Amino acid sequence: ETIDLYGSSRFANVRPAAALDASLPFEQWPAPVVSSAGQHQLVLAVNICHIAPWGATCGLITGASRALAPAGSLVIYGPFKVGGVCEPESNAQFDRSLRERNHEWGIRDVEALASHAGAHGMALHARKAMPANNFLLRFVKQAIL
Repeated sequence: ETIDLYGSSRFANVRPAAALDASLPFEQWPAPVVSSAGQHQLVLAVNICHIAPWGATCGLITGASRALAPAGSLVIYGPFKVGGVCEPESNAQFDRSLRERNHEWGIRDVEALASHAGAHGMALHARKAMPANNFLLRFVKQAIL
């Protein structure tokens, strides 16, 4: 509701937020996304990767690569490891608690996301440190030559 309050209700070029299961194939994503594949400028995912199986993160990246136009951005916000290191200690404790609750959950490594994105025509263009030990990652879909 909040994203629609500040986005789609104010701007004609912003579509309403769409609930989706990112672990599903792109063809099973919401119809408004699939029907306009390759035309989106932005896919935004907030606090998802660490509380979902790795397959959902891969599905998010793979699906975004299909949804985005060339030079479009996939922006992911949340806690991430850098170079396999989970810092600060509070994030390492959080990672352990997530994995204890569900062995498929856990704080993901930026390099693992970047590798999967690279295999799907996207490159990590920015990693910005954010409050509460989170990061904002921006992947950009490469132009088709």
